[in-house]
Amino acid sequence: MARTLRSGSIRRVKWNAESNTSPALAWRRGEYNASTTRGCYNLRAIQQLANVIKCFRRHCYEIYLTHEFVVVWMIALYAKPHAGSVLVWIGAEVVLTALRGWLVARWFSEPMNQRLRGL
Repeated sequence: MARTLRSGSIRRVKWNAESNTSPALAWRRGEYNASTTRGCYNLRAIQQLANVIKCFRRHCYEIYLTHEFVVVWMIALYAKPHAGSVLVWIGAEVVLTALRGWLVARWFSEPMNQRLRGL
């Protein structure tokens, strides 16, 4: 049987093999700690990845509008030296595109939305 502990505002559950609760489901419910993983999942890494995906979701329109600038610049940079792996360049494009989308959202889209809505 799973044992529930209270620690502050976070509910933590010890997961064992007899319970039918998977570590991923416990993480989704917010019922996780080090014993939840049972050595098969790194829940902190999963949570960080989920936060990155949320950032892409939150700023998807800005990323859509500005991604082509980064892609063209990176292709132009890659075409000259052909240095490094293509996967590294694609990863850099994704990171730079996300950064540019966040900057546009932070300094243009959100202030304009606030002004238009009169907040």
